[in-house]
Amino acid sequence: MVMVVEAKSIASYLGLELVGGNVPIGDYAQLSDIRAGAAVFAKRYSDAFASALNAHSDIVAIVASGYTGKLRCSHIISSSSPGSTSSG
Repeated sequence: MVMVVEAKSIASYLGLELVGGNVPIGDYAQLSDIRAGAAVFAKRYSDAFASALNAHSDIVAIVASGYTGKLRCSHIISSSSPGSTSSG
């Protein structure tokens, strides 16, 4: 059985703010394989990664500060991730 949690619960657990909708999350995914209901992590900023994330409205992205103001999907800005400009 898959446990599904709300995006706001993830943000609350992390002590961070959820930006966007409170989508249900029951999985995680890599940037190369984003799927509905997944948490996706991006620790370094990339225009290509931002575009990939923005193609989905049914995920929560947990991202570096470099993504601030650049995402339309639900997301959580991680205070511990570097906002570097390199991809990866």
